[in-house]
Amino acid sequence: RVLAGGRLDHFETRRLHARGHEVDVSLTLSLVPGPASGDGLVGIARDITDLKRRERERRLEAARLRTLVHADHLTGLGNRRQFEDVLDSRMTPAAGRPAGPFSVVLFDLDGFKHVNDTLGHAEGDRVLRLFADRLRAAARTTDSVCRLGGDEFALVLPETGRTAALGVADRVRGALRAERGDVDVSFGAAVWPQDAAERDALLLRADEELYAAKARRPGRPRTAAHRPAEHAGIG
Repeated sequence: RVLAGGRLDHFETRRLHARGHEVDVSLTLSLVPGPASGDGLVGIARDITDLKRRERERRLEAARLRTLVHADHLTGLGNRRQFEDVLDSRMTPAAGRPAGPFSVVLFDLDGFKHVNDTLGHAEGDRVLRLFADRLRAAARTTDSVCRLGGDEFALVLPETGRTAALGVADRVRGALRAERGDVDVSFGAAVWPQDAAERDALLLRADEELYAAKARRPGRPRTAAHRPAEHAGIG
């Protein structure tokens, strides 16, 4: 490259140190025209091992902060921001991945407030972590599991229809009920783009199904129409 272009700036490579360990090196090489017998090269080599180490540390820290921004601190699941990003990504074609159908399931824990009020918030946190674990166990590696806040959770299932999505949700409900008889689970599902093409409309559809299911629970007469206005749509 130097013979062809006359100079090579800051070419990074690894070299073996005289003491036997590898070091990161930045090379700058220049062409020195010579007599007919041939040209020569002059170069400067800098040990940039510490610089590369600091760069790796900065990348790791940035990745950790990105994870924190998208993670729920209590359960370790994705948070609302992560959930919204996943939905937007799934609805938008990307290089090598066309936008494909998916199901979204919204969950709400029935009886959670009673646990908090009678057994304390520490026990309530244990219920939330338990449900998060059951969601993780039911999810595939391609699925996204998120806690939206309070006792509200969501599951995004790519290439999954309504029947299969509701089957997963019902298994999660059964797993929680087997361990916590004092807490139940209501859920509702919607399929993109079959049920709605826009994110808010899709979530409203799942939300309405969730609260219709909640209203059918014994002793829970509420319907979707009674839900507080600020929860009518997520995102």
